[in-house]
Amino acid sequence: MHDESTEGAVPPELRSVQINFMLERLKASGLKPGSGVPVLKHGTAGCPEIIDLACGLGSHATALAAQGWRTLGVDINKPALHYASRSSKNSLARWQNSNLQDLLQQKKLFSGIPEASLSLVYMVYGTWGTLPPEARYSLAAHIARALRPGGIFILDAFRAGCATVDAKTDNTIVLLQTSRELTPLGSFWGLLPRMVTEEEWYYPDQHLFAEVYRLPLHTYITWKQAMDIESEIGNIQKACSGHLSLLSAHEGSFGLQLPAETLLPVASGENWFTLVLRRN
Repeated sequence: MHDESTEGAVPPELRSVQINFMLERLKASGLKPGSGVPVLKHGTAGCPEIIDLACGLGSHATALAAQGWRTLGVDINKPALHYASRSSKNSLARWQNSNLQDLLQQKKLFSGIPEASLSLVYMVYGTWGTLPPEARYSLAAHIARALRPGGIFILDAFRAGCATVDAKTDNTIVLLQTSRELTPLGSFWGLLPRMVTEEEWYYPDQHLFAEVYRLPLHTYITWKQAMDIESEIGNIQKACSGHLSLLSAHEGSFGLQLPAETLLPVASGENWFTLVLRRN
């Protein structure tokens, strides 16, 4: 487990590449800060142009705000957002403590944000795969409505079959790794240091990962679904009634070839894929 006091889910050098990946695609699509919904238009003053779904400590959203973009980071983790709001001095970056699935069920996702106004929505480090299929495709439809023409949606995910298991084993669950670490001050897990034990489990038959984080008083489990690239593209486009078209697909997380030792045993570049979709 990495020091997440300033890094978020990935080391800073990899995070920088991810941010540049997004900025390059915005530029290539002719999207510029302030070029979407006019800031002074009645009822839309201060509306975000970029939304980071499951933003964690807000490092990506903060960096994009530094480039002049009005950003909104959404996450379920209150301590992480508290850190984000304290560390970001840019008024262009805002934060919202919400559960994505609750927002979808309550039909409050992107509430107050005009349709066809966003330049970019993204989900980094496999968070797309934490949602069940029906929630993923409902979210994709909401994103398609919120994006302006030419706007971009970027996601990364585990590729189905990326974790190899000995063919001779009949195990339905495999422990991939375990680690234990004392977190630093102001980490993802809170302001005070805490002992955290992390376990990474894999369910081969279901192409499903479970990240288990054991703290002194609580245990948290994050599920991530590995998926077939072609099927996922087709399902997203079907859910959006064809309003999102595939701009590009990349091997690795946001184009990164992640060293296996950096994140998880299965997190090398060939085990991830990234999709860049554009609003028609």
